[in-house]
Amino acid sequence: MFYDLFSFMHKTLEEIEQEFDVAHNMDQELALLEKYLSIKEMNEEIEYELRQLNQKIKKFEKEHGLDLDISNEENPENTKINPQVENAEPEVVIEIDEDDFMNFQKGIGFFDLWMYDQATFYLEKVIEKYPDFSLARLYSAMTYYKKRDYQQTKAEVAVLFKFSDDPDLLSLGHNLLGMIYGNEKNDEQAITHFQQAIVLKEKWNEPKFNLAMVYFRIQEYQRAIIILNDLYQQNPLDWEVTFYLGKSFQKLNEDYQAQHWFNKTYSITKHPLVIKQIAKNFEDKGDYRQAAFWYEKGLKHDSHNVQIQIKLGKCTWLAGNKERGIAIIKEIISKNKGNIEANFLYAIMLLDQNSPKQAIEQIEKQIKMDSSDPSQTYLLAVLARLYYLNRDPDRSEQFCSLLMSSKESWVRGLAHILKGFILLDENQPKQALEHFKNAEFEGVKFPHLPFYKGYSHYLMGNIELAKVEWEIY
Repeated sequence: MFYDLFSFMHKTLEEIEQEFDVAHNMDQELALLEKYLSIKEMNEEIEYELRQLNQKIKKFEKEHGLDLDISNEENPENTKINPQVENAEPEVVIEIDEDDFMNFQKGIGFFDLWMYDQATFYLEKVIEKYPDFSLARLYSAMTYYKKRDYQQTKAEVAVLFKFSDDPDLLSLGHNLLGMIYGNEKNDEQAITHFQQAIVLKEKWNEPKFNLAMVYFRIQEYQRAIIILNDLYQQNPLDWEVTFYLGKSFQKLNEDYQAQHWFNKTYSITKHPLVIKQIAKNFEDKGDYRQAAFWYEKGLKHDSHNVQIQIKLGKCTWLAGNKERGIAIIKEIISKNKGNIEANFLYAIMLLDQNSPKQAIEQIEKQIKMDSSDPSQTYLLAVLARLYYLNRDPDRSEQFCSLLMSSKESWVRGLAHILKGFILLDENQPKQALEHFKNAEFEGVKFPHLPFYKGYSHYLMGNIELAKVEWEIY
């Protein structure tokens, strides 16, 4: 009977392991997880019953003077749980009941399975009974963090700090607080807690990397590079470290160093994100042939990524292979008619072919504008500016003129916003202000228009008028 039961459990786990790697969607994964949990629960029940039976056997032997124990192992029912992280010295021994320990294990199990509500249920039962069980408290804090309940996470960490003086657990707590403050864009607090985590556990690299990411986000790239270089010396195969070294040097416009680190990253992993970043680096340098080569390589790993497809079409076109570039963009539009970026890029390509009428028809026909969605206008203006501005002033002017010739008021308004941006770049705030006013007249609901009107007034020295616009903004 037992042989059949355990044979079934082993076979089921083997099947789950094989099927999990090839699961195609979330429903299949959840079904497999449910099957796994049933096996895990069955295993825990067997363990529990065996412990109960073992206790009765020991009691029987003791009462009848029998000494039949052939093992020197510790009795599992007398286990004392020592909450510690890897390589930590025990700070206090917590003696808990077996049932409570099982709840703790279940909490960790559900946490590892990303089932955070269930994890919270079991962990709270434990820490309610053992408030100084620091490891359970830490897992509870991490669970609330995963649920994005940052206030409760902070509360749990505060209790952890109250009861624990273990440097490893304290370091984990500070790292958790650093991640919270980082997510809340409270960079000063994030930096402080990551630094405290590093002081408490110097050999732990996670808070070092997190600290580097904060420095990267706040554009202190040199500081980020110092930390990342140190991490690279410890683990040259960490592709995220080499990747962000490349991005940091890229932000500093040190293209040779950026490419060096991106190439090193690619030698470690063929992750699509890495390939895309290498391609972007070449694109930013104006090496469109190499950029197209890498974007095409990226599509082999992520064939359905529309953004990479658009980049490939754009760079292929800019590299001189205009026929293929246009073909790529037209294929994207045929499958994604509502893609604003692809439509705008195609309109620019039509302009390049001296087909202005087709270009404006493309804009009016294929880009459907919802006047109640102001962000669409903003996106269109930004895209147009990205593709045209600071490349060819004459073409920029031609593009604006085409937009202004439209019968659609929102397209004309877009042209005025775009022209206002250009004039601000050229330090002509008076003329820019007129175009921003015209955009309002055309009925464009551009959410940032008061800001740019105020900025134009500010550049002209009209501080009070600027304040009026900015108060509206």
